[in-house]
Amino acid sequence: MNHNDPTNKTDDIVKYLAGEATPAEAMALEDWLIDPANAEEFEHVYQLWQRLPGAPVLLTPAVDGEWQELQERLRAGSKPSLLRRIGPRMAVAASIGLLVIATVGWWLSARQVAAPSPNALTEQQATGADNSKQITMPDGSAITLHHNSAIQYAGAFGTTHRHLQLQGEAFFEVVPDSTRPFTIRIADVTIKVVGTAFNVKDITPSGNIEVQVLSGVVNMITDQQQISVRKGQSGTYDASRKSLRLSDTVDINSMSYATHSFEFDNVPLREVYASLGKTFNRQFRFEDPATGDCRVTARFDQRSLEYILQIIDATLNLHSSQQGNTIVITGVGCPAH
Repeated sequence: MNHNDPTNKTDDIVKYLAGEATPAEAMALEDWLIDPANAEEFEHVYQLWQRLPGAPVLLTPAVDGEWQELQERLRAGSKPSLLRRIGPRMAVAASIGLLVIATVGWWLSARQVAAPSPNALTEQQATGADNSKQITMPDGSAITLHHNSAIQYAGAFGTTHRHLQLQGEAFFEVVPDSTRPFTIRIADVTIKVVGTAFNVKDITPSGNIEVQVLSGVVNMITDQQQISVRKGQSGTYDASRKSLRLSDTVDINSMSYATHSFEFDNVPLREVYASLGKTFNRQFRFEDPATGDCRVTARFDQRSLEYILQIIDATLNLHSSQQGNTIVITGVGCPAH
């Protein structure tokens, strides 16, 4: 994708709107729009559209002049099939429609993402304090809702749009669809993606919002700012400062409630059990609190809680027993280190 040639960029936009862009091309276009200079380029095209009449039946001389300028921007290189198949008169009408969508859907995306009205969000999925839930959305995207969380969405989800509201925490595996970006509204933040896997968490009581990305690219958007969060990165919305920040780390264990993958590198045992408790909805109690200082280095993928506890017990010379919803840890403790 040429970031410097405005003609090629116009072609890229038309290709996207014609449904011919790949998910990678669509995400690259969003990245391109972050640059203020590129936003100005959209403004220029937007102004051209504003001077075109609303009913493109006749081509008056004034309209011809505006159409000529638009044609020059689209002439270089091969055009997407949408423009190859129509003549100038219909192309004016098509350009009006395309530029409206481009302006509203992309150029203004950093300011406001179109979404159904709150009254239209008639569908809801929720979890309580003791359970999580796996949901397959109408478009095929998979969502794992963590404890005390909920999503709301319209009945038309997956047909005309893919927008939902989130409270709490959820892990998303979004099916790619460049014509209908997947958007999530949580507090003051809109999260916009094409296809990716990521976790969204409302951090209480601070009200901060955290997004951790395992694959693809996620855009976090507020009224004042927008950042792109890529694979292996985290984005955080600071509610007190109303600002977004980016970091180059993700906490695999914080998403284990959905992925059932754990990675511990010289981590205190109490932190290991905190991650296990979040995933398997268990409480842990040490008979000797000092045992919580034992260090663990291990990785577990798609293993049962019983298996993980057996490995830890054998490694650290401990014994785990379940009493109701609580796992009690006893034993002589870990070797001195």
